Amino acid sequence: MSFDARVVVMLNKMIVYSPWFSFLWVFITSYFGYLLIVGTVVYWILQKKSDQEAYRNLLFIFCVMVLSTLVFTEGIRYFWYRPRPFLALSGIHVPYVQAGSSSFPSGHTATYFALAFAMYYFNKKIGVWYLVGAGLIALSRIILGVHYPSDIVGGIAIAWVSLVIIKHLFTYRFE
Repeated sequence: MSFDARVVVMLNKMIVYSPWFSFLWVFITSYFGYLLIVGTVVYWILQKKSDQEAYRNLLFIFCVMVLSTLVFTEGIRYFWYRPRPFLALSGIHVPYVQAGSSSFPSGHTATYFALAFAMYYFNKKIGVWYLVGAGLIALSRIILGVHYPSDIVGGIAIAWVSLVIIKHLFTYRFE
């Protein structure tokens, strides 16, 4: 059994022992990302920036997320299929219905790490909390048997590359 598979099996066993633990990770994987998105919008509304700068910064974050998720993640999945752990490994406990799309790379991880990296780019103190939140979402995907650790690493790498590309494009366009 590969290292990826062993990690998934080991972490997935934890949710079998406690329904509350299972509920926590299902909540994190299903809803915590929406809290991060709402938090981002609220943060930019409360900023004392000009409307043009605030909208440009929100557009920057949106572009990083779209490039990460819809272009890179879905592009890779279109050309390469990797079955999710709950489909490929026996004995994986799945506490809620999962999609059967490709496992690599993790779309949730790419999306929320793109958001976290962008927030960190604008505000390091708040960005650290977003990185922790994105990390919890990524960990929940492994614990719930939806992704392998390498899927998570791939999603993080995609998010970082997306930030660098959008930063370059915005610097070229707006400065």
